[in-house]
Amino acid sequence: MEHPFTKKYFDGLQAGDKLLQVSKDGLTFRLHPINKLKPDISKKSWCFRFRSPINGKTKLFKIGNYEDVTITHARNIVKKLKAQLADGHDPILEKKVVGLTLVEAFEKYFARASTKTKRSTLNNYKSVFYKYAGQLKSIPYKKLSRNMIKDHARANIESYSRKKIFYSVIVNTMAFCESEFGDIEKQNFTGLLALENEPPKPDLDFVTVDRLPQFISDIHSCKKSIEKKYATLLLLMWGCRVQSLLNLQWKDIGFDNNKVSIFESKTSTNIDVFLTEYAKSLLEKIKPVGAENDHYVFHLRNNRNKPNHRQFVGVVFASIKEKSTAHRLRYTFSSILNDAGFNPMYIEICLGHAVNTQISRIYNKSEYQEQRKPLYQYMSDLVENEGDIEAVSGVNSESAGSRWRLKG
Repeated sequence: MEHPFTKKYFDGLQAGDKLLQVSKDGLTFRLHPINKLKPDISKKSWCFRFRSPINGKTKLFKIGNYEDVTITHARNIVKKLKAQLADGHDPILEKKVVGLTLVEAFEKYFARASTKTKRSTLNNYKSVFYKYAGQLKSIPYKKLSRNMIKDHARANIESYSRKKIFYSVIVNTMAFCESEFGDIEKQNFTGLLALENEPPKPDLDFVTVDRLPQFISDIHSCKKSIEKKYATLLLLMWGCRVQSLLNLQWKDIGFDNNKVSIFESKTSTNIDVFLTEYAKSLLEKIKPVGAENDHYVFHLRNNRNKPNHRQFVGVVFASIKEKSTAHRLRYTFSSILNDAGFNPMYIEICLGHAVNTQISRIYNKSEYQEQRKPLYQYMSDLVENEGDIEAVSGVNSESAGSRWRLKG
């Protein structure tokens, strides 16, 4: 039986035990069954029945309550919704997006990113967002502008590093909305940090040659294991990166040919380090009985097949209350050798830096192993003499000085 689609008919309907629906040209009148908790209240509403262009499913879009929307108004709304369908838009998704606030958009981004981003990074993002977003959280993300974000950050965030995180959160959230809904462009929010005045970076503290004797003395006297102490001294003698040293295995050390092969993961290059007698003695002291080639030199306490963590060396610096870091021993290595007059190119090769990326270096693949030996010997002698630069100069005669200080 076909029901009339008129106001008079709908006004006279009373709720029963079942849902009543009457549809015409996509407009659907719905009379919900009696609510047993509130039997005196009947609920009539207007809905739009359509097939989603996104997934092909039949959906109902609520237009409004029957008492609030006339039949004529409901029909006009249906016409507009049909126009959205013709353009390939899902009215339900469009309705969700229009009112989606920044905080709701952030939560959706956060849920998506939780499977791809480090938990520590996400927690940092969440902490900064909720602490500084303020009234921006309740504003629909589509209504936010670049200037609104910039003005809010400048008024509420003093720390440059916090601004950097806040801007990253905004850009990532907008990028999510762009990919999910396609109604905003993230590029409108990029480059905000470039508008801020970055505070001057403090001078990096590192162990200078005048502090070297005390530094080495403190290492020897600290109450850490000899493995930690010797790892620190080797970093100073070799100038390699911390992680590169920790990745060192016994098979990489040639006790017979006095050569150590260090892989610099940052530049994906192998660097051959000259193994001096002093460095060899340190390694022999810490080599355990039964050590195999694939075992790591500086391994985890109960697992020789895994390298130790970076903090393995960091605890030595904390123990002697040294403000610099293990990585900055590379600064010490470079500064001392440059002051001693060694060839800067050889020093850069020791540090694992890309050297002279010009045509000459493209063709010249030499790693200058023989020429770099004196650099390692000089640093080894310096550490063995506990940082006394004069003692090192005294050990080597004037005639032998050319072995340590290469010209040009």
